[in-house]
Amino acid sequence: MIETISISTIATYSGAPEVLGGLKKVNFLFGANGSGKTTISRIIADEGYSPQSRVIWKAGAKLKSLVYNQDFIEKNFDQSKELTGIFTLGSASKVLLEQIQKTKDEQGDLESRITVLRRTLSGEDGTKGKKGELSSLEDEFKERFWVSKQGHEEEFKVALKGTLNNRETFKTKLLDEEAKNKSEVLKLEQLQAKAETLFGSEPMIIAELVSFTGDELRASEEDPILSKVVVGREDVDIAAMIKRLGNSDWVQEGRGYFNSNEGYCPFCQQLAPSTLAQDLNDYFDESFKADLNAIETLAKQYTAQGSRVQAILEAAAQLRHSALDSERLKAVQIALDTLIASNLMLLNEKIRIPSQVVSLKSTSEILTEAKTIIDQANSTIRQQNQMVANLPKERATLVSQIWKFLVEVELKADLEIYHERKTGLTNGISALELKLKETQEELRVKTSELLELEKQTTSVKPTVDGINRVLNNFGFNAFRLAIAPGGTAYQLLREDGTEAKKTLSEGEKSFVCFLYFYFSIAGSSTNSGITEDRVVVIDDPVSSLDSEVLFVVSTLIKDLFAQAWKGDGPLKQIFLLTHNAYFHKEITHKSPKAKGAREETFWVVRKRKGRSNVVCFKQNPVKSSYDLLWEEIRSSSPSMHTIQNTMRRILEHYFKILGGIDFDEICSKFEGSDKLICQSLVSWTHDGSHSIQDDLSITVDDDAALEANLRVFKAIFDQLGHDAHYRMMMGEAMEEPA
Repeated sequence: MIETISISTIATYSGAPEVLGGLKKVNFLFGANGSGKTTISRIIADEGYSPQSRVIWKAGAKLKSLVYNQDFIEKNFDQSKELTGIFTLGSASKVLLEQIQKTKDEQGDLESRITVLRRTLSGEDGTKGKKGELSSLEDEFKERFWVSKQGHEEEFKVALKGTLNNRETFKTKLLDEEAKNKSEVLKLEQLQAKAETLFGSEPMIIAELVSFTGDELRASEEDPILSKVVVGREDVDIAAMIKRLGNSDWVQEGRGYFNSNEGYCPFCQQLAPSTLAQDLNDYFDESFKADLNAIETLAKQYTAQGSRVQAILEAAAQLRHSALDSERLKAVQIALDTLIASNLMLLNEKIRIPSQVVSLKSTSEILTEAKTIIDQANSTIRQQNQMVANLPKERATLVSQIWKFLVEVELKADLEIYHERKTGLTNGISALELKLKETQEELRVKTSELLELEKQTTSVKPTVDGINRVLNNFGFNAFRLAIAPGGTAYQLLREDGTEAKKTLSEGEKSFVCFLYFYFSIAGSSTNSGITEDRVVVIDDPVSSLDSEVLFVVSTLIKDLFAQAWKGDGPLKQIFLLTHNAYFHKEITHKSPKAKGAREETFWVVRKRKGRSNVVCFKQNPVKSSYDLLWEEIRSSSPSMHTIQNTMRRILEHYFKILGGIDFDEICSKFEGSDKLICQSLVSWTHDGSHSIQDDLSITVDDDAALEANLRVFKAIFDQLGHDAHYRMMMGEAMEEPA
């Protein structure tokens, strides 16, 4: 059956959709002509009539729709001379009828199983069930993936291009990369460094830093001359004395003063022996001079070598390249400068005192570290230069590596949970869909069996007999329905056999048309599908009908309501639309004998400022003034000030119509205060209901007086033999008698 109807952008329904929700087995829609009722009936008849509107069926199971409206009348009575025959179940063997019922029951069981499977798959409204769980899972992880992506959006914006503004697109790309991406998994820091180079401003080729070995400095620091004691010849006369005094360096330094002092000793100012100058020259011979020159040369070489290395490091530091560990290099520079300066001081000391043994501090470790820093920077520069030289390919590789990082590192845990839960749901859905497909096939086979059985016992004649019987019973004797030549259609004929369809009055046409529709509800236009479940819509069936025929139509429609409420036949749901307040009241009246709650809804269709809207009511919104009077009597707390006049108006309205009532005789049947109350209630028979004699007025000022008035009011109906009307109007407020 239909659960919800949403009407939008059709006829007088504009703006926000008008929704009829929570629909039951029987649904009443009341509205003036032109308010928009027929649009609703047309949408149910043909969902394609309004593409923007929607008809939502329970568990998605769409039923056959039979709609009585002006379109039905025009199609069946205005466009052809013959009426399509209505096939119904005719007389057949008991065995065949039992077989049809058994097959119908089996068909219903399969339909119930299909409904359960569909509900499990998609819920009542098509958005829940296992598919709803899967949809919720997709939405949940789409959001989780999106949140994680936002943490890397700025630094990897180029790589994520095309997925930055759409959650669904990002999720789809992520799952695709998970399935296909074979790239190397890099650390985040590596990706960030590559992205800075490849995704920043257009990169340039960078010259590599000047490297060095440091071998010359190491060799100079280990030169043998540093550990050699440099002194003069030992076979010279003064050699023994110099050696004994250990003042060779002092003598060497003093030679300069002696040579410039014209043969006098620079210390005692005495004339030195003539052989002293020669002895000193012989002592400090060419070998001594060679060693001294070697020391001086070593000092110059070491100074130049150190300066070259220092210049290389300073040039590297000035480059300030991201590939270079500048802080580490600065520390190495300071340490190296200190060592070189210290070693130069030692070399100068060796020059001044050649006989002294000097050991220079090794710069090998510092040089090795400096070279490592330079080489590492050059390695990075070479890689970056290689990327720059092959930029498009390198960028594509980096994009792939970034997605691989997201898949294998950033979102790995979420993806594992997502796939585990999705696999469980998709396996369950697949199993349910397979079972649904199998059950639908069983239903198809069972439906075919039922159609074949129906063909063996269907006929168009029962419909002819039924319609003619109703026509005769209500005085429509000037024409009759007959089976047309060919045996599968109907004709309307006069008693003389002439065609009567075009000469029918509006009332006759309306009545015959409704009867034709009424009997079609229990049948089919073909000799199969008679027991197919269906939804019935009746739109204003009483136009041009007199009151007597209106009563017949209302009686027939009430029978349809009973079928829908019972629910064991093909009629599963009915919609009744009318503008006639009296007819609406007639068909919605609930007999006091009715047991239990009825599945029904009440709606009013209105049109204001050219726009239609529908309003739902918990109770029947269409009531006569007479029924409104009884509503106060039925109230659990009626007004003490107006209750007497309300009862007078009810008695006036009802018993004046009947006439011939002797109220004096009725009042004589009461005694005491009850008699006074009765006389007060029926005083309108003498003075009218709008004047009250003071001597007959009974003040209702407490619960006891109210109870007495209500009791006498009921007793009047009982005494007049109209207790059935009283009970009907009191409805549920009336207790069943003992």
